[in-house]
Amino acid sequence: EYDASGRLATMIAYNAKGDNGAPYTDNIEAQAPAYLYESAVNASWQTAVVYPDSTDTISQDGDGVWSITTGDDHTETTQDRLGRTVTATDQRGVEHTYTYDSAGRVAHDSVTSLGSSGVVDDAILRISTTYDDTGRVQTLTSYDDPDPGEGNVVNQVRYAYNGWGNLIEEWQAHDSAVDMQTTPSVQYAYEDGASGSVAKYVRLAEVTYPGGQAIEYGYGTTGAIDDIMSRLSDIGDGTDTYASYKYLGAGTIVEEDYEDIAVKLDYAADDFAALDRFGRVLEQIWTDYGADPDAILDHYSYTYDRMGNRTAKDNELHAAFDEVYTYDGLNRLTLSERADDYDQSWTLDGQGNFTAFDDDGDSQSRETNAANEIENITGGWVTPVYDAAGNMIYGPKSGDETTGLHFVRDAWNRQIAVFEDDGDGVYEPSTDDTLIGEYEFDAANRRIEKVLSASHAHYFYNNQWQMLEERFVDGQGATISANQHVFSPEYIDSPIVWRHDANGDGDYADQGDLHRYYLSDANHNTTAVVDSVTGLVVKRYVYNAYGAHTVYDPDWTNPTAPVADGILYCGYWYDAETGNYQVRAREYVTCLSTFDTRDPAESDINLYRYVGNNPVIYVDPLGLWGDEGHNGMPNLPDCNGNNTFDWTKEDYGWTNPIYPWSTWRHFRDLPDVEADLANDVASCNKAAFERHMHQGQDYYSHYLPGWRWWIGGHIWGWHEPDNIATHNEQYLNAKYFTSKWLAIWAAHCSQPCTPPPSEQCPSSPSAPPAPPPSPQTPVVPPARERAAAKWADIQANIGSRPYQCKALTAAMEYARNGGETAYAMELEYIYNANCR
Repeated sequence: EYDASGRLATMIAYNAKGDNGAPYTDNIEAQAPAYLYESAVNASWQTAVVYPDSTDTISQDGDGVWSITTGDDHTETTQDRLGRTVTATDQRGVEHTYTYDSAGRVAHDSVTSLGSSGVVDDAILRISTTYDDTGRVQTLTSYDDPDPGEGNVVNQVRYAYNGWGNLIEEWQAHDSAVDMQTTPSVQYAYEDGASGSVAKYVRLAEVTYPGGQAIEYGYGTTGAIDDIMSRLSDIGDGTDTYASYKYLGAGTIVEEDYEDIAVKLDYAADDFAALDRFGRVLEQIWTDYGADPDAILDHYSYTYDRMGNRTAKDNELHAAFDEVYTYDGLNRLTLSERADDYDQSWTLDGQGNFTAFDDDGDSQSRETNAANEIENITGGWVTPVYDAAGNMIYGPKSGDETTGLHFVRDAWNRQIAVFEDDGDGVYEPSTDDTLIGEYEFDAANRRIEKVLSASHAHYFYNNQWQMLEERFVDGQGATISANQHVFSPEYIDSPIVWRHDANGDGDYADQGDLHRYYLSDANHNTTAVVDSVTGLVVKRYVYNAYGAHTVYDPDWTNPTAPVADGILYCGYWYDAETGNYQVRAREYVTCLSTFDTRDPAESDINLYRYVGNNPVIYVDPLGLWGDEGHNGMPNLPDCNGNNTFDWTKEDYGWTNPIYPWSTWRHFRDLPDVEADLANDVASCNKAAFERHMHQGQDYYSHYLPGWRWWIGGHIWGWHEPDNIATHNEQYLNAKYFTSKWLAIWAAHCSQPCTPPPSEQCPSSPSAPPAPPPSPQTPVVPPARERAAAKWADIQANIGSRPYQCKALTAAMEYARNGGETAYAMELEYIYNANCR
C-alpha cells in the first residue's frame, strides 16, 4: 500500500496458517510492517520501520501516512543533507553512528548506544575503514571505543594491491594492529603473459597461506585451450596435483580429478550420461581409478520433476539410505522417506514456517508470531526466545533439544558467546550457566577466533571468505597444531583437501600429519573423506534434509553423533559445541531448520527460513537467501545445456548512495552496463558477463525511479521489483533484459539454446541490440566516455590545476542536479584521481 505521496506505506504478507486441520482460509495472518518518512530534508527518505511483531502504538492518517504514538520497538534512521545515513537504531536501542571522509565514504561505524538491555556485548564499539589514494580499502579496524581517534585496536585487516588493482596481500591481526613484518597474511601472485610491456592477461597463479605454504593454480600447456581462455587446469602445491579439471564448453566443469590419490568425479563419461539436458546431476560417482579394477568410492543418483525439484536420491553403495522427496504446490519439501524407514514430514504455513514436524515418529507442533519467530514448540524441546531486533538469544541445542543455549550478541548481531543453561531457562552467565564457547569477529565480519574449554582456534581467510587455515594455540599463543583447506572452483564451499599439521611445525609432512580428500554429493554435502596414503575412505556422513548428520564407518556401520568441527552440510562450517553451522552472515540452527537472526538482505517473505523450504537442491553459502542464493536459477542452462548462469556474482565500486560503504555496484545506468556486457560477450568472459548481468537486473530493482531507495527488490532469479502486481512493466522488462542478453551470449559464445518454458519471457517491441564488438574494439560506457571528454576539455581550456578541479566540481554538481547520476559518478572518479 502507498500513501498519498506515492511512498511505500505498508507491504502486507498474508500468512495462511490454518487452524488444527482447518482450511488455510480460516486463519490468515496479515504481516504488515509500517514505513515512516519524517525527514525534514527530503520527504521521500525512509526514517523508520515498525515491524509486525512490534509493541509500538502506531496510527495512520487519511493520506495513508503512519506515525508512532508510543513505544520504541522499531528501527530508526537519520540522514544528512546528502541523503547519507548518519545514525541507525535498532529495536534493542543499539545505535550506530556513521562518520564519512572527505570523499563521502564511510570512515567509522561507531556504536554510540548499546540500548538498555544490558546484554549486548561491548568488546567492539567501532569499525573504522581507511582507503588508499585510488579509493580502495586499505585497512579495516575494530576498536573498543566508539570515538574516532580513541580506544585500543581489537583486531585489524590490512590490504595491499598491485598495479592492476588486484589484491596481493591481506594481513589479518586478531588481537592488535597489523605489523606487516610479523602479522600472518594471505598472499596472492598473478601472471600476465607479458611480452615486453604488454600484458596478455592477468590471472591468479599462486596463493600463499599464513603458514607460508603455497598453493599453485595452473592453466595448462602454453597455447592450449585452457591457457588461451585463462581457464583453471589444475591446483597443487608444486609437488602434488591436488585436483585437475576438464570442461564442457567455455566453463562447465565435467571432471574433477584428485591426481594425488587417483580418485575422480567424472560427468563426461559415456557421452555425459551423468548430466541431463539442463545440466542437472543424474549420477555423482567418485571413482578410485588407481585400483585394479576401478573401485567406486561414493555413488549417488538423482531424479527430478518438471519444476526442477529433486524427487529422489539413491545411494548406490548402500540402498538403505535411498531417499524419496515430496513437495507441495509451492515447491516446498513436505516429506522425506528413506529406505530404512527413517521418515520426516513437515506441515508448512504460508510463510514457510513449520506448523508441524514429524521426525520419524517424534511429533511436534510449532507456533510463530507475525515476524516468523518461533514462539512455542511442543515435544519437550526448548522454545526459542528472541530479542527485540529478532536475534535468537535462547534456543535448543542441536542434537540435545531439551537443553537450552543462551546466545550473546554484539551491536552487529554477531554471536559472541554461548552459555549452556542449567535447566531454569534464565540467563545466569556469572553463576549457574556454563560458558561453552567464545567468539571474535574481525571488521570484515569474519569469525576469526573460537575459545572453548579445551581449545583456542584462530581462523584465517582468503578474499572469497573461504577459511584457508586454522591454528590451535596454547596459553602463550604458540601454535600447537594447524589445519589447512584447499577449495575447488566448482562451488565456493566445496573443499578438495584437508591438511593437518599435528605438531604445529608448519611442514604438514611429519609422521602424524594428514592429508585427507573430500567426496561430496550433488548438493555439496561432504559424504566421505579419503586418506591420501591408503587411498581408502576413512569415514562417511549421512544427512537428513535440513543438515543434521550422522558419522559412519567406511562400510556404513557404527553410526555415531558428530563430535568434531569441519566442512560438512552444503560445505558450511559445523560447530560441534552447538551442533549448528556457521554460514558467513548468520548461524544456521540445525534442529530448528532456520537461521538464528533475520536475513540482512531481506529478500524473502520469511527472514528466518532456510532456502525457501527446498533444502535438498538449494544452498545458501552467504546466509543471505534471495540476494545470493536463489538467483542461481538451476533450471536455466548456459546454452551448452550443462550449467547454470550465476546471477549472484557481484562487481565492485562505489555506486550505492544508500550504503556508500558497500562495495557492491547496485546503482548503474543501463547503457553503461550494456556496454560492459558487450565487451564480456566479445571476449566470452562468462564470469564478467554474470557480474554485469547482475548489475543490469539491479537496474530494475535499484536504479529506476520508485525503487532507488528500496533495497529489498530481489525476488527469485530475475531481480524483479518487490510488488510485481503494481510494477508489472519493470518485471517484464527485467525478464526481457535477461533473455535478450542470454540470446546474444548464445549466438557469440556457445551453441544457440532456448530456456525452459517456465523461464521464457514475453517478447519486447524493442529491436535487439547490434552484435557485440570484437575483442579488439572494446566499448567504453557512455557516461565514462562523456566524463573523459569533459575532463579533456577542461584541461585544454584551463591552465591551473586548482581551477581545473573547481570546473570539474561544477560539472559534477550540474550533473547531479540534472539527474545524470552515472555521469556525475564518472566525473567524481576523475576528481578523486586528479584533485584529491
